[in-house]
Amino acid sequence: MKVFTQSGTFDVIVSDVSVEKDVVALNAQMGVWFGSIVLSNDDLWYFTKVFLKPRVFVRVLKIAFLSLFKKNKG
Repeated sequence: MKVFTQSGTFDVIVSDVSVEKDVVALNAQMGVWFGSIVLSNDDLWYFTKVFLKPRVFVRVLKIAFLSLFKKNKG
């Protein structure tokens, strides 16, 4: 995953995912910075709505299908 900013482009590397109380926490590194991304129930519903848009949903399915095809072909 990448983040594009005026300061440059940074890779985001998620190192761990955990559930803490009622949130999902992702430990990640962006460039030289380490941090946590915390997703509440509202955030998770928001992302679900975003990914259920037809154009995005079809793209996610296409990526998943191609990934499975490449693994089986290999």
